[in-house]
Amino acid sequence: MSKRGSGSNCFNNEILQSIYNDYENCVWCGGSSADCFDHVISRKNKYTDSILNAAPTHNQKCNIAKHGEMHTRENQEMMIKTNAIRLNKEKYRLIQVDLDFISEYNLTEIIKDIL
Repeated sequence: MSKRGSGSNCFNNEILQSIYNDYENCVWCGGSSADCFDHVISRKNKYTDSILNAAPTHNQKCNIAKHGEMHTRENQEMMIKTNAIRLNKEKYRLIQVDLDFISEYNLTEIIKDIL
């Protein structure tokens, strides 16, 4: 998988590499070998760089082709919940940017029983 943790996507590359491997499933379609990380909630401020907001996806097939459909509030919540489940399995501990992201976008109810 392309670890797009720098450049256009500003996720923490070290965290991404410690959580996700080269055969990660796409959080949107479930297919194997996702090839990019997309912001579930579009980049607006520093909070959106939380690992909870990093969705492994197929860039062409899902991220670009289904972008509008992917980014409804309901689907954003589903993808963030999917990320939270994966992070919990990896025993990830939330850092300040994650806590700020949860607070800024009112996500406490979505992930409260997971992380």
